[in-house]
Amino acid sequence: MFSTKLGLAIVLVGLVPIPAFAETDCTGAKDLVNMVQSFYQADSDRVDIIKPEFNLQLKPIGDNPAPSGLRYIYEGLSVDLLVDEDGNVQDMEKAVSFDKAGELCKLVEGKPTEKSEEPTVQANMSFGFPFIKTSGSHSVADLIEGAKDGSKIMNTLAPGGLGFMVPSLKAIIVSPVDKDGETPVLRFMDGQNLTRGPKITTVKKNQLFKIKDLKKSNVDRLEISGPYRLIASFDFDEEEIKQEAEE
Repeated sequence: MFSTKLGLAIVLVGLVPIPAFAETDCTGAKDLVNMVQSFYQADSDRVDIIKPEFNLQLKPIGDNPAPSGLRYIYEGLSVDLLVDEDGNVQDMEKAVSFDKAGELCKLVEGKPTEKSEEPTVQANMSFGFPFIKTSGSHSVADLIEGAKDGSKIMNTLAPGGLGFMVPSLKAIIVSPVDKDGETPVLRFMDGQNLTRGPKITTVKKNQLFKIKDLKKSNVDRLEISGPYRLIASFDFDEEEIKQEAEE
């Protein structure tokens, strides 16, 4: 049986709840299929600057055994989605073709689990909105547009009429490609001139700035040196994320 967790990640943007598994350790697939389709079947004009990423992580609660995967079942069709050593569900793109009337059942050692009255697994969903272009030069217009596109995709996850409850993407994060890599060097440009950009918040090797501050700056382009990932993200509280990074 699943429980869920709410929170925010620094590099991959937030976690959202999914329904708890029923006593049979199975639950309807509709909500998960809707989310996967929102990311992997987004309108072409929303994925021309960014390429959304979707991840589902399963973690055992207490001394319960770690899940080995999820089994999708519908009218005789059975598809297993396995998890890696970190609990991340693999091949989530397959869920795009799943019928929403199907079920998802937890697997342990490749087999469906017995009924459980208490939650045994925590399920976390995380979303990321990395920019496709990695040439080292990004116009401010593209940064703003990419964040808007990601916000539109997030809104599709909300029930009808409740899009206002979904936070918009209001920040940009620049991170090394590898966690042990060098911190990328940022330069904000006005034409051919180096200029002062928005305030940068540094958390470990991640550099964050707010889009509202970018708009106030006399900047038309961001140049980045070194291997990097450029990601549109939710708004952040500087002190809060620094404290979370230290925990």
